[in-house]
Amino acid sequence: MADDTPFPFPDDLLHLQRRLHRVRGEYTGLCRTLPRSAEPLPGRTLAEPAPGGTTRTVTIAASPGYTPEQAETERRLREQLLELSEQIVTHDFWTTCAPEDRYRARSALKHVADPSPPAATEGGGNR
Repeated sequence: MADDTPFPFPDDLLHLQRRLHRVRGEYTGLCRTLPRSAEPLPGRTLAEPAPGGTTRTVTIAASPGYTPEQAETERRLREQLLELSEQIVTHDFWTTCAPEDRYRARSALKHVADPSPPAATEGGGNR
């Protein structure tokens, strides 16, 4: 049970949330390395309107698609994310919280088990 929160989270729920953070980190890291599409796509050049009534040319590089290993790793991690999320959301602990406290409790759980402060989270990536 966590001592630094007003909610008495059971250890198994904290463990699930920590696993979710870890798997999400792995998934995010993988997605940053993947090609832009799962299937091979040719490159293309587009003309887009720009300010001042001009156009600009945008070139999109070809995508080789995912390798079989990348596709399997992405599928496995995405499946783990869904399974862990389901286990957390359906955990018996939530029935012990008053309905008006569930949102605050869920937010507190995310931060109690968060391995890094919110400011360290990076945006971007393919997903």
